[in-house]
Amino acid sequence: MCCTDSTARSSFRLRHIALTSFLLVVLPIFSADKNDLPSPQQLLGASMKASDLSSLCPYQFNAHVVINRGTSAEKSGTVTIYRDKTDYRYEAQIEDYREEVVRKENKLYTWYSAFPDPGLYVIRSIDKWPNQLSAKNIAGRTSRRKVDKMEAYCVEFNSLDSSRLSGCFDPSTSLLLAMGDRALQTESFLDYQSIGEQQFPRTIRITRPDLGQMEIKDIHIQRVEPGVVKLEIPNGAHQFETCDDK
Repeated sequence: MCCTDSTARSSFRLRHIALTSFLLVVLPIFSADKNDLPSPQQLLGASMKASDLSSLCPYQFNAHVVINRGTSAEKSGTVTIYRDKTDYRYEAQIEDYREEVVRKENKLYTWYSAFPDPGLYVIRSIDKWPNQLSAKNIAGRTSRRKVDKMEAYCVEFNSLDSSRLSGCFDPSTSLLLAMGDRALQTESFLDYQSIGEQQFPRTIRITRPDLGQMEIKDIHIQRVEPGVVKLEIPNGAHQFETCDDK
């Protein structure tokens, strides 16, 4: 019996040593892997630097637009945006509906062929970095998540309406892949293209409760010479004072 007890104790000690050795090897790997994730500030900064088009100004943005995609209420059209450092001209034509917005110096001019759908406002600034994501609104650490079956680095943000907003980035390039909130509004940024030294998607899909799925596709952006596009004020436009881009 003594011999048996001694053997059992030896076997237990060996298993204990083996388990401890395993944990000493494996735990640092998991710990280092977690610590190796880039910070939210690093991800956001790299993504903004890669996709910010302001260095191209003045430039022109052209794309096709589809709203209520894949439904019987589907409608399509085009959007054109000319943007200088502060001034811009925006035109959208969706079937027989048209809207124009011009910012010139400290004035904003708007014209609509009919009462505007409030959901279309997202197209007006589609060429600019999503302003919901900012360093001051970061609400958590970087985590790993799947986006369309691809691994992504995701960060939680506090949005303007006090809800949570997730931004997910490509681990290898830091480019923004997707953005979503609890109100079931999501945005996907697909098929990035090079424009000079910048990167911008060719397709952006936006899902909203009021517009179903909206797709801005065949995005083309090119730098233009100053003064090529005339910031003409639409006839019958409403005029507003403005001191910023909103």
